[in-house]
Amino acid sequence: MVPAIIAVILYLSLLYVCGRFTANYATQRGRSGVLWFVLGGLFYPFPYIVLALLRPKRQKPPGTHPKFGGSLRKRVAEFLNRDATENRDHSHIKHDPVAASGACRSG
Repeated sequence: MVPAIIAVILYLSLLYVCGRFTANYATQRGRSGVLWFVLGGLFYPFPYIVLALLRPKRQKPPGTHPKFGGSLRKRVAEFLNRDATENRDHSHIKHDPVAASGACRSG
């Protein structure tokens, strides 16, 4: 019974190592690490060979969004900067504390 338990532990360890090895290679090539971990653990070395034959996926730069076409982070920063520069001068606004409190309502 003990040799069978040791064999199962060694086999599961081998599956983990093969899956992890394939997952690391997959993430380097821009692929899903979880999917390739499972495939690498079950069918090693074939998924590793398939990964070597597949083209690497193009990795998008951080902060890009396909809907807006470009750097979303840059657009938000420009918007916030523009909004901040437009609203710096509040001298044209007159503040009337009585009107703001609503005490002068007629009615």
